[in-house]
Amino acid sequence: TTDDSYRRIIQALQHPGQEALVTKPGPGNRLVLAGPGSGKTRVIVHRIAALLRVHRVAGARILALAFNRSAATELRRRLHALVGEDARSVTVLTYHAMALRLTGTSLAGTGGVTGAGSERLGERPAQEVDFKQLIWDAVDLLEGRSEAFADAGEARDRLLQGHEYIFVDEYQDINARQYALVSALAGRRLPEAEGRLSIMAVGDDDQNIYGFTGANVEFIQHFQQDYAPVEVSYLVENFRSTPHILQVAHQVISGAQQRMKAEHPIRPDARRRDSRPGGRWTRLDPHSQGRVRLIAAPTDVNQQAQMVFEEISRLRRLDPQLALGDIAVLARTHPCLVPLRVLCVLADWRFTLVLPPHKHNKLQT
Repeated sequence: TTDDSYRRIIQALQHPGQEALVTKPGPGNRLVLAGPGSGKTRVIVHRIAALLRVHRVAGARILALAFNRSAATELRRRLHALVGEDARSVTVLTYHAMALRLTGTSLAGTGGVTGAGSERLGERPAQEVDFKQLIWDAVDLLEGRSEAFADAGEARDRLLQGHEYIFVDEYQDINARQYALVSALAGRRLPEAEGRLSIMAVGDDDQNIYGFTGANVEFIQHFQQDYAPVEVSYLVENFRSTPHILQVAHQVISGAQQRMKAEHPIRPDARRRDSRPGGRWTRLDPHSQGRVRLIAAPTDVNQQAQMVFEEISRLRRLDPQLALGDIAVLARTHPCLVPLRVLCVLADWRFTLVLPPHKHNKLQT
């Protein structure tokens, strides 16, 4: 690699923990338990870049799985920014896209997705594809439970096409189907180490919030037993939030049972350890000084909207440079936001309404 590339991939991290993970020599199974705002995806991207440029691993031997399409797109974008065209040979897919490729299923009108199992399923309209079953079909192919291949060894050889490294982002959010797919890809059930992939999973058991999709925190808790021997690393320096916010977050999560990072609390990154506890709002806001505030409010949504509107107005008076685009308002349901939208329109405030994915659109999962 060039000196400039090495600086951007390794030295630019400026974090001993991240640098140690990125520069680890050779294969091996690794679990990275990372807190919020600690650079989880950054570690995966820079580790892949280091394999490509420093360790001279061919991109076709590297597979990365992301939770959804936007995460996969972001991972590809950041990898391309680091290594340019070398990123094109790395396989970066969502779980469903990986299953489409393995089974050879092509969604009609999408340009096609082909793979070693293409003779099995062929082209089908998206609305006719059972995406849950699709992942199980891919697992059956990988583990030799299919008539498409003569034996399990042939199935893995043809389907994996030389992959040796697998990276999994947001491992705490996987469900039973995704867990089975990762296991089959990595070769967890193979009797011999030969043929298994080196797996690096990055996740935060404290952020397991997709229980409604079947995600189970037990999968990340069992990782060390599943892929032993495993090297476990902790990334708990937060680059995003103020000390006040981190303190509240720690107080909230510390009561959770069976935490994997119970003895590794999140903390500000080293360069901010002496910064103001409320960030710039310590000085700007004499009332709260950047603290997290809990306000008892009326149950009426119109009155609640008025309170939120007045608080935003107050913050903008304190800091005239505060952009509306830097402010987010979260609500439990969409109708709760209607009164606030009306107030924004009356005040001529520009806003963006972020709608959830359509519940019937399976491709959004």
